[in-house]
Amino acid sequence: MLLAVVALAAGSTVGWLLQGDRLGNREPLALQAGTSLLGHARALPAFTLVDHNGNPFDNDRLTGKWTFIYFGYTHCPDICPTTLSTLAQVAQRLENDEVSKDTQFVFVSVDPERDTPQVLAGYVVYFNPDFIGATGDKQALAQLTSSLGILYAKVEDPSNPENYLVDHSGSVLLAGPGGELAAVFSAPHDPALLAADLRSLYKAYGSY
Repeated sequence: MLLAVVALAAGSTVGWLLQGDRLGNREPLALQAGTSLLGHARALPAFTLVDHNGNPFDNDRLTGKWTFIYFGYTHCPDICPTTLSTLAQVAQRLENDEVSKDTQFVFVSVDPERDTPQVLAGYVVYFNPDFIGATGDKQALAQLTSSLGILYAKVEDPSNPENYLVDHSGSVLLAGPGGELAAVFSAPHDPALLAADLRSLYKAYGSY
């Protein structure tokens, strides 16, 4: 089921972006690990979540930064910890790079029932102390994820209602410093290629 969700979400995300107005005359770059969409993208929709420190996390928090965004949940048994570990390796590879100061990593939980800001605070820092955890109520999450083509679904466990799983998209999104979605990276993710693609985008569009 998860593979079907991931594949559908990736297609939906690309479709949504290609419907947007072009930003200037820039053409999308050829990336090694993902699909560059900045040349066709429109700004992310207005959203308001809360971060792991209890502060608002909205569109303004993306301004001036290249932002890797991943949707998942803290009880995820495999793909979430694997992806966050990969993103931690990306951050490490960028430590001495010019782009590092303009890059942030955000983990958005689609399981607000269990993933309070306090839970997220203990989870994201395990991978990197600078990572940002964010979540919101069901309506806020639905508005954001549906507009981005990110799909997720609760999978009940009849024998233990509190031990449910959440099937969700496995793509990593990259927002540019203007708040537009710059690229989509489908799983599996390679930290070296993700870092290289960010450098390429930063050099090409860093001043846009």
